[in-house]
Amino acid sequence: GLHHSDQDPLEVRDVNEFIRRGLRFLQLLCEGHNFGLQNFLRSQPKEASSAKKVVDLVSYTASLVNQYLKVLNIQNTEVGSQMLETIIEYLQGPCPDNQETLCLHTNILDNCKDLLGSFKSKSDLKSRGFSRRNVEDLDLIDNLKRLTAKVLVSLIEGPPRLNLLNELARSITAGSIKDRMVEVLQDFIKTNFKGNLKSYKLSTLNNLLTKEVMEGEIFEGFDLYVLQRTIEENVVPDKKKVEETKQSPNQDYTFDFFSSNTASIEVLVNEKIERVYFPVNPVCQYLSDISKYRFLHSELRNSPHAKIESLIESVPEFINEMYYNEELTNSRLLITPQKYVMIHYATLVVSFVINGIMLVHWDMSGSDEDITKPTDIEKLFNALGYIQLFLFIILLLSWFTSKA
Repeated sequence: GLHHSDQDPLEVRDVNEFIRRGLRFLQLLCEGHNFGLQNFLRSQPKEASSAKKVVDLVSYTASLVNQYLKVLNIQNTEVGSQMLETIIEYLQGPCPDNQETLCLHTNILDNCKDLLGSFKSKSDLKSRGFSRRNVEDLDLIDNLKRLTAKVLVSLIEGPPRLNLLNELARSITAGSIKDRMVEVLQDFIKTNFKGNLKSYKLSTLNNLLTKEVMEGEIFEGFDLYVLQRTIEENVVPDKKKVEETKQSPNQDYTFDFFSSNTASIEVLVNEKIERVYFPVNPVCQYLSDISKYRFLHSELRNSPHAKIESLIESVPEFINEMYYNEELTNSRLLITPQKYVMIHYATLVVSFVINGIMLVHWDMSGSDEDITKPTDIEKLFNALGYIQLFLFIILLLSWFTSKA
């Protein structure tokens, strides 16, 4: 498949398919984080092989990516995608030796940087046979970039290792990572909200998020955010690079979006504390302050073991409450528990006002005055009556909705 586009299309297609199947086979060997085969493909023990020379298929696959970039075109995108998927399987688990081999002894980082920065101009697209107007072509390009980002994330999977992070920070600029994050967020907003980065303030966009829209390809953006945060926390920044790299407004907006929807916990692993980042599901905002207070001040949280037990026991209750409050908020009546209480108090206030007017102004003498022309007090009295009736109807409808 690593041939130029002026060759016979049928011949190129056959070669592409042959290479793709070979790479797919290597991927399947490592499927399920098969640690033994991940290492075997890189280095074979002497007793396991009759060959005099060790065959490093991990590094060889990375060298194929380097060659592939020179001839990348619309005819061989499937081969490129398969190369990246195979490399991802070499790494995930993680496999520390494969991570070190690829990161420190191949050009995979430079290749990833080139892939993330490619297809920016019309001429580049056209020379490779792609069209900006063809949605399928753009999807093929996006898939290549998505897999490239996954390779970068897989390279540092597991406990942070400074030698890998330093090499990654040297090869891949923060701007390259953030540019890809911008692309991911732009596609996310366009697909789900029919807008762009300038269409919404950050607070407005966060309020539009639901558990349904936060699934799928947006996770690539979160992975890249975690990658950048991990680099920033562990690598001493190059002052010259920092001065040369200025963030664009779109990069600032995008980074703030992923930051506001990401949380972290510290986990003790092998007597070392590791920080783990994860996306925050939008439904979490519907956990009430009362539930948080009760849990945090529970008497059952006196020891670390008790804290974990208490959390595990409380999770089903928290999930039910969050989903219930979310459904109430997104229902047609838009009545949350807080709004329900406010309406209830409003009806009480209106009732007190009506009773006050009756006590002060109601004529108890039974006078036969003309009642065809209502006074201002009577008009106010009637208006308050209608308001109270309206509030009672809302309360009843919200009660029936919540019970349903």
